[in-house]
Amino acid sequence: VDPEDRDLGPQPEGEFLFFDQKGSSKDNSKAHDFSWRDFIDIAVKWRQISEPNDPVFWIDLLAPEAFAEGFGLQTPMVTGQMNVIRYFPYFDRALEVVKKLIVDSGACNVHDQRFMLPRTKLDQLQESKNCHDMWD
Repeated sequence: VDPEDRDLGPQPEGEFLFFDQKGSSKDNSKAHDFSWRDFIDIAVKWRQISEPNDPVFWIDLLAPEAFAEGFGLQTPMVTGQMNVIRYFPYFDRALEVVKKLIVDSGACNVHDQRFMLPRTKLDQLQESKNCHDMWD
């Protein structure tokens, strides 16, 4: 859309930055000043195109209940067969903490119900060296 085709009204002195609201995550149906969110929207769109398997979400507009459930507060160290370079150096220490927590407090099933593992599974757990070993 050509900015000259629109009536922008009185413009402040200095440089005016026009922003077409299509594709903006803020006030999608209304014209608005170019803001930090519009700037970041550009980076988000680039990220979604360049890495389609890495989702990007705006979490600041989620309901408070979503945060109470822990959304956005989980950072993976391993995703599938790939190690996340930034966090994987902490994996060995985290694995030992998880093992201790499972032995002391039990594990949770998919329904978030806690249960204690039988002795044979606890012995297997202590021998685990990676995520795959823990799930077996």
